[in-house]
Amino acid sequence: MAIKWGTLGVTQEGLGAKELLMKYFTNVSVLLGLCLYALSSVTWIFAVAKVDLSKAYPMVAVGYVLVFICSYFLFNEPISTIKIAGLITIVAGVIMISQS
Repeated sequence: MAIKWGTLGVTQEGLGAKELLMKYFTNVSVLLGLCLYALSSVTWIFAVAKVDLSKAYPMVAVGYVLVFICSYFLFNEPISTIKIAGLITIVAGVIMISQS
């Protein structure tokens, strides 16, 4: 989310790829997002070391739910019936997998 937030503040018009990358990688929100991404990767390493992969991996889907909700409230992204159906399918699948 922080990466998305940071990219919204960068003007892309008239910039080449090099200049655009420099703007992105000097943006505080983008840098924060990258640090949080690295932290989540480290957390994932510790999680899979302790929990069966078949149980841990479906929990990644919780991120889809959080992104769906936050994208609506933070970025005013539209919600459609098909997106809600997909979200329900993901949640149902995670519940079914976690029952075993």
